[in-house]
Amino acid sequence: MCLVKKGRFVRPFSSLFKLFGFLGLVLHVTSIVGQIQELGIGDFGLDFRALYSVYDSGFASVDIWESKTPDTAHVSFQGVDFQQLQAAETGQHATDVLGVLCAHSELNCHVRGWLDGPVIQNHPQSGSAMIEHISSELSVHQHRLHSISHSFSSSEATLALNQGLFSNPSHLVLMASGNSANRWSQMANMHKNPLVIGNVGAGGSSSTSTSLGPTSDGRLKPDLVALGSGRWLPLMGGGWHVASGTSFSTPWTLGAWAYLTAGQQNPIPGDVAKAVLILNALDLGVQGPDYRFGHGAVDAPTLASFLGSLSNSCNRVGWVVGELTDEGDVFEIALPSLGSALNATMAWFDPGTGQSVQVDYDLRVVSGDSVHLPWTLDAEPFLGDQFNLALDTVHVPFRGDNDVDNVESITDASCPFDSVSIRVSVKPG
Repeated sequence: MCLVKKGRFVRPFSSLFKLFGFLGLVLHVTSIVGQIQELGIGDFGLDFRALYSVYDSGFASVDIWESKTPDTAHVSFQGVDFQQLQAAETGQHATDVLGVLCAHSELNCHVRGWLDGPVIQNHPQSGSAMIEHISSELSVHQHRLHSISHSFSSSEATLALNQGLFSNPSHLVLMASGNSANRWSQMANMHKNPLVIGNVGAGGSSSTSTSLGPTSDGRLKPDLVALGSGRWLPLMGGGWHVASGTSFSTPWTLGAWAYLTAGQQNPIPGDVAKAVLILNALDLGVQGPDYRFGHGAVDAPTLASFLGSLSNSCNRVGWVVGELTDEGDVFEIALPSLGSALNATMAWFDPGTGQSVQVDYDLRVVSGDSVHLPWTLDAEPFLGDQFNLALDTVHVPFRGDNDVDNVESITDASCPFDSVSIRVSVKPG
C-alpha cells in the first residue's frame, strides 16, 4: 500500500505486495490546499508552464508509442532530446503527439509544449503488437512515463497491459479514450490499470471527439479529461495546423505530470500517480465522477500545489508503503482533528487475470459516528442505451459501496469531530 496524506508522519507498514499488488491512497484537507488557486483554471494549464520555470526536467524518460515517427526536423523541435528506437516513416499523428509534449515556437505563440530536455523515445508499433511490446517493456525498465494516443478493443491486449502494470507498478501509463461520440464502443474492454484520458474543449466544455463510458462490465472510464481540442501543432514539412482529440489530451496530461514531478527526489509509483492526478482534478458536469468527464479535468495549478507540498522541506506529506495481506484485513490510520472537509482517493493496480476488478478494496472516512462512503455509479441504464448522450444528467453518481472500480474517491467528507480516521479494507471472497 502507498499512502499519501497531509500531516507530519511516515509510518511503516508491512510490504507483502505479491498477493494483491500495490495500492495508492492520497488525501488532502480542502482548507489547506490551493496556494495558487488565484491563478485560475483557464484552459487547464496551457499558459501555466511559464509560471513554474523552477521545475527542471530531471526524470529519465518519456515514452510515446506511435506507429510512425515525428518530423523532428520541424523548427518547433529544435533542442529536443528525442530518440527514435526503430526506423519508421514520418507521420503527422506522431508529429502532433510530440508537438503536444515539447514543441516551442517564437513564430506561433499558440505552440507550447511542456518539456524541454528529457529523452523522449518513440516505439513504432501498431495494433495489438504495440500493447504487447509495452507490456514487455514494463519489466525491462523502471519508473517510465508512457503515452499511448490510441485506443484498443482487444481483450487479450487489455489483459497483457493490465498484468504488466500489476507486476511492474513503478510505471505510469496514460491511454487515450478514443474519439467515438457514442458510449463504450471503444470503451468496452478499456484497460483498468492505465489512466484513461478523455477530451474536453476550452473551459471544460464537452467535446464530441471523445469516447464516453462505462465499460461493458460497468467500470468508470475515462478516468480524467484534459484539453485536447483546438490544439495548434507542428505540420509536417513546416508550418502549423489545428487538431482535436484524445490523442492530444493524453500526451498533454503526461507532459504536465512529467514537468511538475521532475523535482521530486523519489519517483512516484504509478498507482500513487494515478490517485494524485484524480484527487487534484477539477470536477466537471454533475457533482462527482461520471461517464463523460470521469473524475474531472486535469488541473495543473492545483496539481502543482499538491506536488509542491511533497517537495517541501517541512515534509508535510509522506506515504506509507505496505499491503493488506489477507481478505478481510483492515488498515486504519488516525488523523488529527481537521475541523474541515477531507478528500481522499485510492487507486490500485489490479491483477490482470480478468477485465473486471479481481480485488475489491474499500475506502472509508470515519468521523465520530459518521462513515463517509466513496462515489459510485449505476452503469445499467448506460449499457442499454449507448447513443443517449444526455444520460449523465439523469443517472447521477451517488455515495455507496463501489465494487466495480479499482479507484475509490471520497470528496468533501465533513470531519468536525476530534476522532477522524481513514479506513481501508479488502472484501472477503
